[in-house]
Amino acid sequence: MPPPKSSLDELALRGKRICVVQDDHVSEGILRVHLLRMLSRAGVALVGVAANGPDAIEMVVAENPDLVLIDADLRGALRRR
Repeated sequence: MPPPKSSLDELALRGKRICVVQDDHVSEGILRVHLLRMLSRAGVALVGVAANGPDAIEMVVAENPDLVLIDADLRGALRRR
């Protein structure tokens, strides 16, 4: 019988290069800390964190990640605050 899977499939993500885009509001900052901790435990290579759309675009172009996790409620869309 295979071992139970965690809430994050570690084998699927291990070694992947990931960027996270999330703005810096306090409650969301707490969520970001937990997300980054989960990704670290899964063996993900976190290659960048951005807080707004323009910085995210620059980061993705520069880092060419396998996956980008974006806050669905990113304030300001692609504008800088």
